[in-house]
Amino acid sequence: MDASLYLKRQLLAERKIAQSLEKGIRQSFITAGKTRDDIYHGAERLTWYSSCFIDKHHDVCKQLKTEDVRMIKAVLCLYKKKDAMADIFLTYIDYVLRRTDSVEARSLLVSITGFTAEYRTGKVAKELIAYSLVKSIFTSDKFSSSLRGTLTRKIFYGFSAIQFYGKVQKAAMASRRLKSLDPNFYNILYLMDLEMLYIYVEPLLSGIIKKINSLPVITLEEAIKIFQEYQ
Repeated sequence: MDASLYLKRQLLAERKIAQSLEKGIRQSFITAGKTRDDIYHGAERLTWYSSCFIDKHHDVCKQLKTEDVRMIKAVLCLYKKKDAMADIFLTYIDYVLRRTDSVEARSLLVSITGFTAEYRTGKVAKELIAYSLVKSIFTSDKFSSSLRGTLTRKIFYGFSAIQFYGKVQKAAMASRRLKSLDPNFYNILYLMDLEMLYIYVEPLLSGIIKKINSLPVITLEEAIKIFQEYQ
């Protein structure tokens, strides 16, 4: 079996934490109940729509409408994909590793994944390392506590319009923070319709992004050390 396919299957088999999180997110859209936090943020977002009646603030109005549409796309993507959270992490790790040296990737492949280097081009070596790192992060205590905490704090229960807007508001603010933190990665998630789901991985991933961005030069060894801190 191809090593890349093997790691993909391993990762799929061990995504119980991520799948549990995503199940909770989906369930939140149909579960009865209310939370003050989401109602507050929903009301806040609705007041921002007053900008639609002021000519000089039409750009704000346009952004709000765009974010509403993007949120709907993200929710649909969440329902269609069985591993959207894993995709966000894997996409980021792949995004970082693509900027590192391929020769270094091949030399580190054995110690990271356990596979011999006989099969590997630099590109495949990086892919294998990425899958291995995602697998390690997903099965770590930090992933569990961070994302389950996010699920508890940021998911709303119920489906009133104002609560949905509360969810949109918080997701939009998180996506804006990501755009400021790493515009290129934000654009990648945008093309995947996943940027509005960043809020659910932000507690863990934002720390990784900040550390990666602080490196004067991104080497594979340094990047892996940072990812391993979150295992």
